[in-house]
Amino acid sequence: MNNKIFLFIAFITFLTPALNVNAAGLVADVAALPDAITLYPQVPYVQLELTVAGNDVYWQKTWGQGEAATFSTSDEVLTDGQYRFELIASPPYDEEAWEYAREDPELKHELEVLERAGTYRQTGRFKVLQGQIVLMTDADEL
Repeated sequence: MNNKIFLFIAFITFLTPALNVNAAGLVADVAALPDAITLYPQVPYVQLELTVAGNDVYWQKTWGQGEAATFSTSDEVLTDGQYRFELIASPPYDEEAWEYAREDPELKHELEVLERAGTYRQTGRFKVLQGQIVLMTDADEL
């Protein structure tokens, strides 16, 4: 089988994140407690990266496969105000496709581009009021 055809077939499902998100179209379900936010992934992934930013805070952490991403007020001191988070879930890749790509620089470049394009992203907002985390929706003011 031609290597390029093989790669195309191997990544058809890889590049369809819309088919793997939850019913609300999200990469992860978000749960908030007064002192933490936990994101439970609803897509296949090998690594999660969560970034929280706002009010002079920039926090980032990664987790491996099978773990949920959690941000807690014990991770970073948060003042009252608004914050944003971004979850990036890196989907599993096809090891056999990478074996072929290692032998051909052109295929390796194409595979790297396909892998970046297949990354799942979800963003959201929360605010801290009197030291407690409250999720914000699109209806909430910025």
